[in-house]
Amino acid sequence: MKSLLTIGMIISVTAVSTLLLASVGHEPQKGCANKIHHIKQEIVKAQDMKNDHRVNGLEISLSNVQANCTDEGLIQRLEAKIGDEREDLREHTQELEQAIADDRADKIEKYKAKIAKDQKKIDMLTEELEALS
Repeated sequence: MKSLLTIGMIISVTAVSTLLLASVGHEPQKGCANKIHHIKQEIVKAQDMKNDHRVNGLEISLSNVQANCTDEGLIQRLEAKIGDEREDLREHTQELEQAIADDRADKIEKYKAKIAKDQKKIDMLTEELEALS
């Protein structure tokens, strides 16, 4: 579970770093190469800060990414996440329709917020997927 959290953090760092690189005119690396590049950058930062615990964790993450990461696997995971979010969106839309039919103002607002959150996640994941293609 710890490595999954670390990989999740790496994915977030990767997404932000990709945007930063693109904004300064560099061709951003894609997929697993991008992940590896950014983990190595984080290792250097952790070494500079003499944070041995973080260095060890990042080195484990780097080893896992190098051994297991494939661009195809990243694409498949993103597609699965998008599918899951679309299912959540469908469910929340149905619940919103029921709340409207029942004239439940509190539920209507709740499901509108959930729908907006679902759509935002779908948009973000779709952008990540497009960046890999």
